[in-house]
Amino acid sequence: MAFNEDCRGITLLNAIHGCCEQLPTLVVVDSEQTKALACANGARFCLRKPVSPGELANAIADLESAAPQLAVA
Repeated sequence: MAFNEDCRGITLLNAIHGCCEQLPTLVVVDSEQTKALACANGARFCLRKPVSPGELANAIADLESAAPQLAVA
């Protein structure tokens, strides 16, 4: 998810984190301040813009290996 400091980004991240705390959320941010805000609101992994396709692929692979098995309801 691309994360901005606006209320929609924070609300969405809080909702995801509130519904499924163990869900690994990958966020792309544009500053260290935004990264800190995203992490404080439940982001598990943050990448700083600009993100190359290789960086994104590696982050997703790392995310998959760190993610717990989630049951489908």
